[in-house]
Amino acid sequence: TNLVATGQAAESGSGSGSGSNSGCRCACCSSCAHAPHRRPAMLGIFVVASFALSGQKAILAFLNSIFEDAGADPTVGSIGYGLAQIIISILGIRYLVPRFGRVQLLATSLAGNSVSMALLGFSFFASNQMGIDSFKSWLPIVALISFISFTAVGLGPLAWAYSSEICPKAIRSLVSGGALFSFWLLSFLETQFWGDAVDLFTEAGVFWGFATFCAINAVIVYRCGVETKGKSLAQIEVLFTEGAAEDEDEEEQGRLSQREEDRGRKERPSFSV
Repeated sequence: TNLVATGQAAESGSGSGSGSNSGCRCACCSSCAHAPHRRPAMLGIFVVASFALSGQKAILAFLNSIFEDAGADPTVGSIGYGLAQIIISILGIRYLVPRFGRVQLLATSLAGNSVSMALLGFSFFASNQMGIDSFKSWLPIVALISFISFTAVGLGPLAWAYSSEICPKAIRSLVSGGALFSFWLLSFLETQFWGDAVDLFTEAGVFWGFATFCAINAVIVYRCGVETKGKSLAQIEVLFTEGAAEDEDEEEQGRLSQREEDRGRKERPSFSV
């Protein structure tokens, strides 16, 4: 009898276990669902997606067309764009990245990109809608050189590195894959539907859209980003763990308060006439 009871208990235990684990059993997925890992996972993917939403791939793909449509010399603009990217990248990696914090550089890069895209959109608006041609020979070149300069000091060298270093080892590969997918998906959509977006919103509207994305993302990165400069991977993981523990405590206190209120309503006597 004892053997039969033991066998039945084992079968019921295995059945309940298989039912509870019927979902994904991947270790990375379960790690991402863990509270201390949710914030770095979302932040890592968001920073890389912000890089894609800055419009850098679309501008690179249609660089000559943008200069031609703006009325600027595409040869001079392309040379200036390339030289600025090389020079500012070297200066940024050599002097700026070691001296300033990651979050500060990323937020500054996005804010600078926002201003650059706004100026580029204004050059098209002034030329096409207002009939003012005094800006088109130089403002698009200045705006795009400014754009690539701000990209080279923040998003370019730091977006992928920051996305990786804020994530614990258990979820790093999964977050890197998600960030890579989001980056190239957004880049594909930008380049694939560039012509349709220009026809629908005009060049000025498209560039002002990029400026809006960059401005919003700059605020989010500055407010929600966690500084990692000078910290080891273990110290970074502790920062997210402590924050997640505080959030869980607040949620638990809220649930307990709600439970006490519900219990008080049930125990309160009701009088009927």
